[in-house]
Amino acid sequence: MGEHRLRWWNVDYLDLLAKRFNFHRASSILEVGVGMGHWSRLLLPRMASNWRLTGLDMEEKWLELAKAALSKEFPDVRPDRMTFVQADAHVLPYADNTFDLVTSQTVLMHLKDPALALREMKRVVKTGGVVLCAEPINIINRFDFSSVSESADTGLLVNAYRLWLHFQRGIKVLHKADHNLGAYLPGLFEQTGFKDIQVYTNDKAMTVTPSDYKKSDTEMPWESFETISLRAKAGGASSEVVAEGLAALAELHQLKVSQIQQGNFSQAGITAILIAGGTKQEY
Repeated sequence: MGEHRLRWWNVDYLDLLAKRFNFHRASSILEVGVGMGHWSRLLLPRMASNWRLTGLDMEEKWLELAKAALSKEFPDVRPDRMTFVQADAHVLPYADNTFDLVTSQTVLMHLKDPALALREMKRVVKTGGVVLCAEPINIINRFDFSSVSESADTGLLVNAYRLWLHFQRGIKVLHKADHNLGAYLPGLFEQTGFKDIQVYTNDKAMTVTPSDYKKSDTEMPWESFETISLRAKAGGASSEVVAEGLAALAELHQLKVSQIQQGNFSQAGITAILIAGGTKQEY
């Protein structure tokens, strides 16, 4: 939940989203799963000048952090224009047709019933209003392609990628969440009855070139091997598959460190986040 979330998006891309979804028409906004307010901090400057925000989250600690962050971000905005409510995304505590825009960022991926939450978002948005959700396809983010993968043994890559596939399935088993929900977010919008559905990918590229090297690039970029093993086994991986996968991750990391030390490591990766938005129309 760090400030790096503010760097997921290019500024001109956010401006384009504002045009595509007519943010200037939205004055009443609900962010579901407000967290620390990163998404609202990026979107609100592009809304109607008289915007009013309701930030909703399950946990009180996030509401307190969101309130502090947004108050600091918008010091000239009256406090009564920002409301923070503790509630469940599956049962939004608002009447039908309340908000001009309902939005969330990387929230549906954590929910036990994202379809129900999306139906609730549709219920509380006004007729003619927009629901806008940003969700990742994290399996793509796990498949690192770089100067290492270009030269590494194919079997090594297969073992690593197979482990990550089981790892992602294990998240669904253990946590009842889907970290690849972005892949079928458009289908959820269609099934929920939205019209004028628009779907876009994030255009932010994460790059590392020889001039970008820093100490963190030589550190293990993943969860602990214990966590990876636990989730992969829950996702159907055998002990042999886990062992081969972890060995592959370790070897690939050493290859990366070696290339960094030699000054020839390079990587450009996409940020696999899908944005889907749809309009609520009269029945």
